[in-house]
Amino acid sequence: MIVFVAGMPRSGSTFTFNIVRSLLQSRGSLHQIPVDSILDAVADTGDVDHLLVKGHAADEATMKLVRLGAVKVVCSYRKPEDAVASWMDTFGFTLEDGVYAMHRWFAMLKGIRTHALLLSYDKIEHDPFGSARAIAAHVCPEASVEEVTGICRQFTKERVKLLSERLVKGSDDVADLGFSHYDRNTFF
Repeated sequence: MIVFVAGMPRSGSTFTFNIVRSLLQSRGSLHQIPVDSILDAVADTGDVDHLLVKGHAADEATMKLVRLGAVKVVCSYRKPEDAVASWMDTFGFTLEDGVYAMHRWFAMLKGIRTHALLLSYDKIEHDPFGSARAIAAHVCPEASVEEVTGICRQFTKERVKLLSERLVKGSDDVADLGFSHYDRNTFF
């Protein structure tokens, strides 16, 4: 199975990614990567059962695969002005950088929205368990309520904050982008 987590920047897409990642990992081997091209990711997968891609934009080949139904898509979103403000505050980018990132995301959304599960940031923020159940119903409908609840508990805001604070720049499992760093597995 191929799943594309295509959320708006700063809208809960990493939470969404981790719910999907956990569901797929319990159902076979997984290759995950943050890219805008599913075809590029497929070329690097090797022998796995599932491919999980996280991106905030997509190339035309990815858009076509989505429209053909070859890829399941989950999109999180929020008020654009809040996303831009969070982008600027979190990463120190300019207003122009934030607006450009949102422009790219909206261009992608226009082409895939009818093929995607759409989740609002407010829903993720105020009802993470309901959001996780919606994600599971879209990606792995056979998942039990108990499984989804257990997965969701791993990614509460408090737990993610604690995990993020423990990241050590320069370690093998941490990617350093210069302006930010994140865990290569969870993307937190």
